[in-house]
Amino acid sequence: MIIIAHRGLIDGPDKLLENTKTQVELALELGYDVEIDVWLQDGKYFLGHDKPTHEVTWPWLTQSNMWIHCKNLPAFFDMRSRTIIHNYFWHEADSVVLTNRNNIWTYFGRPEMASPESICVMPEITYNWNEIPIIVNSGKWMGFCTDFTKRIEACLK
Repeated sequence: MIIIAHRGLIDGPDKLLENTKTQVELALELGYDVEIDVWLQDGKYFLGHDKPTHEVTWPWLTQSNMWIHCKNLPAFFDMRSRTIIHNYFWHEADSVVLTNRNNIWTYFGRPEMASPESICVMPEITYNWNEIPIIVNSGKWMGFCTDFTKRIEACLK
């Protein structure tokens, strides 16, 4: 079971902490995979959900356990041109998307997409917290991407 810290968050939504190097590194140190939003602008990489905000380097992006959500097409095409060992993907409003490693990234759960290759994104939006332990322990998902990694981890039997 993979637990992915959405934008590096572990204890719930926080606009000030999300997609910051410090928060991402904390989540990685705690043993979580991390989904980050990456932009490529003027030959430089940035983290940020709505816009490029925090500059990062290519070597920093190559850390293991990163799931890179390319926020603009230049970032996506740049990732395609490089040898990269972890997942990256690009989408806007798609319900599901395939990552470069053929994992199924499902937007807001999509229970019909559950499979050993699927990541359930933001189960806390699709399900109530009474249902989440059942979903987490169902064996139907490869993993979960959430703002509440500690809470999801506590649901594991």
